[in-house]
Amino acid sequence: MKNILLFIVLLTSSSFLFAQELTNEEKQIIINNLDSSNILINYPAILQVESHLITEAIPKLEPKAQNGDCTGIYLRLLQKLGSTHVQNLAHLAIDSSDKCDDPVETRYDCSKILIELGEYTTAQYIIEYYNAKTSKFLFDITLLPKIIENRPDLQQQAKQIIFDYAQNFRGSSFSRYLANAIITEKYPSEAAPILVNSFRNEPDDAARISSLWYLFVINYSELPSLMKERLLVEPISSYRRTIADSLLKQFGTIENYQFVKDYSTVEQDTIIKSLVESEIVEFIPNVPDSNQTKSELIDLLILTADNCFNINWLSDLAFSNELKDILTTAKTNLQNEDSLACRVQVKAFQDLVDNVYKDSLNTDARFVTIEGWKFLYWNAQYILDRLPEPPANPNLLVNLKNSLGNQIPASNVKYYEGSWKDAVNNGDGTFTVITTRANVSIRVFYEYASQQVDNVPAQNNTYTFTTINAVVQLKNSLGNLIDAGTVQYYAGAWRSFGTTSNGVAYKELLPINYSFRMTYEYSSIDKQQNLSSDSTVVFQTVNAAVQLKNSLGSLIDAGTVQYYAGAWRSFGTTSNGVAYKELLPVNYSFRMTYEYVSNDKQQNLSTNPVVDFNTVLCSVKVSKTSTNEPINNAAVKYYSGAWRNLGSTNSSGIATKELLPANLSFRVTYGSVSLDKQQDISVNSLVELLLNVP
Repeated sequence: MKNILLFIVLLTSSSFLFAQELTNEEKQIIINNLDSSNILINYPAILQVESHLITEAIPKLEPKAQNGDCTGIYLRLLQKLGSTHVQNLAHLAIDSSDKCDDPVETRYDCSKILIELGEYTTAQYIIEYYNAKTSKFLFDITLLPKIIENRPDLQQQAKQIIFDYAQNFRGSSFSRYLANAIITEKYPSEAAPILVNSFRNEPDDAARISSLWYLFVINYSELPSLMKERLLVEPISSYRRTIADSLLKQFGTIENYQFVKDYSTVEQDTIIKSLVESEIVEFIPNVPDSNQTKSELIDLLILTADNCFNINWLSDLAFSNELKDILTTAKTNLQNEDSLACRVQVKAFQDLVDNVYKDSLNTDARFVTIEGWKFLYWNAQYILDRLPEPPANPNLLVNLKNSLGNQIPASNVKYYEGSWKDAVNNGDGTFTVITTRANVSIRVFYEYASQQVDNVPAQNNTYTFTTINAVVQLKNSLGNLIDAGTVQYYAGAWRSFGTTSNGVAYKELLPINYSFRMTYEYSSIDKQQNLSSDSTVVFQTVNAAVQLKNSLGSLIDAGTVQYYAGAWRSFGTTSNGVAYKELLPVNYSFRMTYEYVSNDKQQNLSTNPVVDFNTVLCSVKVSKTSTNEPINNAAVKYYSGAWRNLGSTNSSGIATKELLPANLSFRVTYGSVSLDKQQDISVNSLVELLLNVP
């Protein structure tokens, strides 16, 4: 019954969307209508009380909330109106719930409100509702964690409901998603079988893949095997990609890498296949757990070399033994507490793997595949990262200073000696290049960008890089500085530059070529500039003008203007037919709303800052069907969000109105006869209707 009444409310709600401020007399009429037994009067009155927040209705509503099938509706309304008796009324309604058509639902609705008010004395009726109802779709599962925390006597029952949702796929997919989340948080030791079942059998795609992340949260020990199982049977291609990506990035063993690579050869979705293949190409082994010792890492690298040889990722046997002998020596050095000697051996292992991999022209039997190189080279690097650097003899000192001459720390310095190598970070903002060469090329890295200089003397020399104070300005169409613009620059990705203050933003940057991006009033424009030539980057807005003209070309009011920049933004309202706004000169979609009708138009302000919208003179002609005689004084309306008055026909049977050209529905009413017609007035502005009247 309640659902039927709610449906009626929805049907009648559109009548009140545009209601104005009510007088006291109108309020009293609405309050009196609350007593009507006619649901077409009673429920619109409830809706009006809510819409206008008629607090004077509280005394009338409170008795109605004590019993009946609509108790929940009345209590919600009283709660919104600020009644102080909602809690007591809820209890009264529960006490008299047996008089209702559905006492279980009434007790559920009231108990839910009490829980929202922080009272849990009737929480057992939440459990009662779940057990009594066959369909679980309307049950609010978010109540259960609160009951578990506040009603120890109901903990087990609430827990059973949560597990029932997850195990037996009850209710909506979102409810099952929440059930899995609750189980993961509150019962992690019991979550594994639930989540495994969900990951295997959950019918909803999104809920199924979410189970994977919860299995990560509980650190499920058999997750790699389960993921490989699901990868071969998962029906959603994007989820197959997610599983494959997670196998590589979270469990990137040789076995799992090879499994994903084999899977990629049979993947049918060409886009997913391409993405997975790219991830395989970009894959590098995971950084090992920090709890593993350097000795353990060397043992694992020896085992990795054996595995690579066994699956033909490196060959021949003598080469494999040579690699393992180097690592055995490194481990001996480590056990003798000679970390520097250990480092030399691990670096020799890494260099040998690297050289054999890169030397495609060698004529001996040695080779390393790209897969073998990834696992051997990077796992050697992870060991090197934990070993001390050898002491250095400074040859070339490199530093970085800002535009004021103050030393600032660079992110890194590299030099070229057959390949790009890292200079030694001295920890004081300077870097040392150690080389036997007379001259080198060096690069400094700062704020995600780099600058290179060539032929720098590398012996007993100091070289200083200098940043410049980059200035980004935002000016309006008159050339005046304005705020607030958000500035970014591109260096590998878009980086924050700052926000304009008094129209200007500043940042120390290397004097190279950048792309800059200004965001103002939700839109953005990019500009490329070499700071070594000009350190001041200027962005300028245009004074965009949006005009509304009638069918005669005359400017008219009042049109409401919006523009699209990520969402529809307010532009303004026309005054004397025109609205103005300073905007960046890019392409926008504009929207004009006039007489409740809207038109959109796209225009690039860099080409033309004046955007025109024109109405058409819409004429509606009403005639008799039998004689084709014009009908005088027929009421004409058009539909745009609601039925709007267009006017009454004159003696010629015609009513006219300036409207934006759109496809509209028209309605003519004469006496008790009405007729609707839909017509695109941008194609034909004359709408003709024939009424079957005497």
